[in-house]
Amino acid sequence: MASRTSFLFTIFLAFPLLMITHLSARPRAKAANHDLLNTVCSTTQNPSFCLKALKSDPRSATADVRGLAKISIDMARAIALRTFGIIGSLDKRETNPQLKKRYALCSVSYDNAIGYAEAAEGSLGTQDYQSLSIQASAVMSEVDECEESFKTPPPGSSTIRLANRMLDNLSDIIYEITFLL
Repeated sequence: MASRTSFLFTIFLAFPLLMITHLSARPRAKAANHDLLNTVCSTTQNPSFCLKALKSDPRSATADVRGLAKISIDMARAIALRTFGIIGSLDKRETNPQLKKRYALCSVSYDNAIGYAEAAEGSLGTQDYQSLSIQASAVMSEVDECEESFKTPPPGSSTIRLANRMLDNLSDIIYEITFLL
């Protein structure tokens, strides 16, 4: 039962990444802002992920820098919300005290990350790009805090670690975009 549940959680979390990969692989008309996407993504820690993620959203074909920031914030918030729910479900079923402690820590980190992502959207709307940069960095710090808890045994959920990487990459995109705004 546990492995089936773990599998379902993995599919649930991996679906957005699969959509990013699937949609970016589809042939499409050359986007007018191909150079802009390359400019933005070339500065990130994972340019390949950045291009796939941004190209997966149809809004990116006509988006300016602010539009790409909005797309990245939307994706980051969606991953954070979904992961927060998964962590809560894992915590409720877990009996290992070490894993319960880890899930509790990650739950707090993801709750904070959601708040920072929502604040980032507000900062983008008010053109407060310095705050936007700080909020993107704060999301990355929260992800790092959760990820750090996985450095000791027992291993815990690989689904959360995948989400940590995705959210870290998306937050990095937001952070790097702030230098172009």
